[in-house]
Amino acid sequence: MRWVEVSGYVASSLVFLTFYMRGMASLRLIALCSNAAFLIYAGSLHLFPILMLHGALIPVNVCRLRAAWQSGTLPGFLSATVASGINSMNYRAFTNDSLTMMHVGVRGALVVDDTLVGRGEETRFRVRETADWKRHAADLEKEMIRREMVFEAIDWSGREGIKKSTGHSRTQFLLGKSRCANLGA
Repeated sequence: MRWVEVSGYVASSLVFLTFYMRGMASLRLIALCSNAAFLIYAGSLHLFPILMLHGALIPVNVCRLRAAWQSGTLPGFLSATVASGINSMNYRAFTNDSLTMMHVGVRGALVVDDTLVGRGEETRFRVRETADWKRHAADLEKEMIRREMVFEAIDWSGREGIKKSTGHSRTQFLLGKSRCANLGA
């Protein structure tokens, strides 16, 4: 059996598999794989109607999969895969307490990093060095503002760890016992 025939059987099997999918996101993901397999099959055999059909279905399936992700209906393992290049989380799906806890987590990681920098040590979380941390914090704060929640915005210009280092409980939790001894906690 030639590889072209194998790609045709794989593509057909994937179409068959889509009929067993219960979730729309899973269906779209399998359909995208089927589209890719049919493109290989049809392109190799110069079957232009099949080539055009599956070429046209790819953007449809991508749009529907993206809509499923944005509505928060993707399974967890797919969210990270589809999220690349798109907003990383559906913050509207979280409770106020969840948003507050995530915000405290960002601030806590920033406190630890700033405290370590102040002591001449290497950062643990790389909050200031990583754009995704800042984007996550900005998206959190945007949603918290939308909900009219009361919170203290993160000050990215200063050193949070130096300004806020009077309460070592957060620092101790995030650093662990071995590194807290060096911080005087």
